[in-house]
Amino acid sequence: MGAVITLVLSIICGGVGEMCKNINEPDCAIGLMKKVEDSSVSYNVRNKAIWALGQLADKRALPTLNKYYKGVPQRRELPERELSQYELEKAIKWCQEGNVTSWMYFKFR
Repeated sequence: MGAVITLVLSIICGGVGEMCKNINEPDCAIGLMKKVEDSSVSYNVRNKAIWALGQLADKRALPTLNKYYKGVPQRRELPERELSQYELEKAIKWCQEGNVTSWMYFKFR
């Protein structure tokens, strides 16, 4: 059981690490916020940046996340064509309240 938990945590942390590694910014959260704001970037990449901001649980991201949050989706979302309201809602919640795994990302801040 412990090995499974370790594996899952390393996969999640690796996803955030990859996002941060691909950003030309010393502060990962700032770089991710810029990705979310950049309309020339694909929706898929912007949605991954939203997810990563939620994982970091960095309160500084709240203005950016709130700017794009329109409310809970009333239909099935198309993450390749729009910003995910579901991911925005989760990221906002985690940035406000923290999340269980945010401690893993101290090296990306």
